[in-house]
Amino acid sequence: MIGSITLLLLCSERTDASVEHAVTMPDVRSVMPSIFKIHAVTYRYDYQQPWQAGGSSAGSGSAFYIGDGMLLTCGHVVADAISLELQPHGSSARHPASVRYMAYDADLAILELEDPSVLEGLQPLELEDAITELGDEVFAIGFPMGGTRLSLTRGIVSRMDHATYAFSGSDNRLVMQIDAAINPGNSGGPVVNSDNRVVGVAFQGIMRGQGLGYAVPTPVIRHFLEDAQNPPYHGAPKVYLQTFELRNPTLRSTLGLETPGPGVIISDVSPLCISADHLKPGDVLLSIEGVTVKQDGSIFMDNNNLPFWEVIERKQWGDPLHMKIVRDGEEQDVNFLLQPEPTPFIFRRIYDRPPEYLMTGGLTFVPISRNQIMTLGNESHESLIPVFYYFQRALFDPDVADRKQLLTLASILPHPVNTHSDRFLHHVIRSVNDQEIRHLNDFLIAMQSPIDGFHILEFEAMSLPLILDAATLDQANAEIQQRYGVPRLYAIHDPPQTLQETETNKDIPAEGI
Repeated sequence: MIGSITLLLLCSERTDASVEHAVTMPDVRSVMPSIFKIHAVTYRYDYQQPWQAGGSSAGSGSAFYIGDGMLLTCGHVVADAISLELQPHGSSARHPASVRYMAYDADLAILELEDPSVLEGLQPLELEDAITELGDEVFAIGFPMGGTRLSLTRGIVSRMDHATYAFSGSDNRLVMQIDAAINPGNSGGPVVNSDNRVVGVAFQGIMRGQGLGYAVPTPVIRHFLEDAQNPPYHGAPKVYLQTFELRNPTLRSTLGLETPGPGVIISDVSPLCISADHLKPGDVLLSIEGVTVKQDGSIFMDNNNLPFWEVIERKQWGDPLHMKIVRDGEEQDVNFLLQPEPTPFIFRRIYDRPPEYLMTGGLTFVPISRNQIMTLGNESHESLIPVFYYFQRALFDPDVADRKQLLTLASILPHPVNTHSDRFLHHVIRSVNDQEIRHLNDFLIAMQSPIDGFHILEFEAMSLPLILDAATLDQANAEIQQRYGVPRLYAIHDPPQTLQETETNKDIPAEGI
């Protein structure tokens, strides 16, 4: 969201606006052969009923050649793809391709063709060295609906800002707003300047917005390409802080700060983040990498006012970070290395892998994720308080800091074995048979050890447990599988190595839970 405006991923098709002005149009004839149309068939998984198959759909987008056998496009065009074909400009031939690197945080992907000879003789498109500024003229090139040929639209850069990338649903990163027409099918196509140098990648638009579109700007693109040179791709560094503006003169005086003056106060630090070893609530952040942090948390960078975390996102994991803070009335320098993102919890939308779940007695437990949260729109608000709390606060709740997943009771398939269990719906599981649950695999193991013939499931913020009769559970599971068409009672991916999953999973049949 930008304010209350919904951002749309542009991989479906609708009518494209025509080009009305030809003044100062770049000569794109030299780069046109380097732009491809993507034909993708994608398979979407069902997170509401994770044991069921999803459905497939066809879509299209754009890509362009950047050299070394690589083509750049948007992640959302090729995510969950089961078939990818690239069609060169001016050709009817389609060539199979695959995803080489994916940036789920930046909505970017690198593709490679099965037959690299298709790229012979093509001119790679180059990135502009300087970041594009407000008022600069730009041109969006791609294959939107409205025709089958390449489309060129003209506009200016109207804003540089931070906004949520709709692809991940959670990453708030630098975006370039342009008033060139960007329509479905443009996604993944280059946005170039009058020198035919790439200044962005078209990636999302605004519902009901006329002539407004967004492109991934060059700093984000460069970060992705640099990160991908040393796989696996890690994404932009983050420090999990919450800050509070320091506009109030009384508050500033209490903290020993001058008015007016720079700085924001740190109100919370995630225990999962490396910054927790160096920062604490009550610290005042004055500058980052020598750049002054204003009272509202913004900095002046690239001739724009941007959030201070833009400085961090320009770095790579492992880079040093320098901050100047005020603690207990004294200025201090804070230095530490940015460590790979430590959080095990899922905040971005999940792509390219099926959902995880565990079902026992018709009770379906899943890791809390954005995909699962998106299925809850029709539920009553009160019943969702537990799951929403942990989804929003997991990073800052020390009681769950040692978990690998947060598991919630997502749905119940009615059966006599689970009668009167509705009150536990959407609550987060704490333990099973006195064994703490940090991951789905813990749940699977704990169900092999009933206590006095019963399975005792305890939930966070609930004093009463959910109790299942172990003697009747196997028969109930078989009946539920047959009645509701459940092929498997669990699907677990990448369990923690400390659980020695290679030994454990071989010995536990699906029918046993």
